Amino acid sequence: MLKPIGIIGAGGWGIALAKLLADKGEQVTLWCHGAESYRELQENRESRTYLAGILLPSSIKFTRSIEAAVTDKSLIICAVPSHTVRGVMASTSTYVSSQTNVLCGTKGLEEESLKTMGRSWLRSSVTRSNKDMPFCPVRHSLLKSLAACRPPLR
Repeated sequence: MLKPIGIIGAGGWGIALAKLLADKGEQVTLWCHGAESYRELQENRESRTYLAGILLPSSIKFTRSIEAAVTDKSLIICAVPSHTVRGVMASTSTYVSSQTNVLCGTKGLEEESLKTMGRSWLRSSVTRSNKDMPFCPVRHSLLKSLAACRPPLR
């Protein structure tokens, strides 16, 4: 049995990925930074802000604890805004196993250094030992299509 997956970030991209993976039978824990987004997801299993009309499977666990989101996971997916990546991922470093795969799904540039997310991650405490870490830039227009399991419109 595979270990669960932790998704860091409950914005549109994190929610869409959580739904896609849960629909495929994966055990998913989704970390929410804000109390309001956590409450909305917990109570309604939907984010009216990011993906209105997309209901999330009951198997998805929501947490405000970064430790719970990343401990004992086979895969961690970072889906937070680019200006928060370094700080958020630094807060995970003591909980992430060296056996955990880490994937950066955040697009954009780091504000201060103007480094791409891939470059920024290579210097982070979480990924320093894994220079071949997968990196995936994404387009926001794919979110609703992905969450609804439909091909995107062209």
